Amino acid sequence: MANLLLSLRAMSSTYDIRSEARGPHWIAWIVRPGADKPDRSIVFVGPTQEDAEARARAFAERAEPAA
Repeated sequence: MANLLLSLRAMSSTYDIRSEARGPHWIAWIVRPGADKPDRSIVFVGPTQEDAEARARAFAERAEPAA
């Protein structure tokens, strides 16, 4: 269990998820360390903040860091 927790902490420190309301939906995006814009200019849309952030998190966890 401790290894899994440590692994999750390491993964989440390689990116931040940011989000904001836009009209009737939410958008979320990944921000890599040292950057202030969406990684690869990708924005995820969802009906709720949780949904948009979950989409961004799922993408970040399976994507390679941008070169």
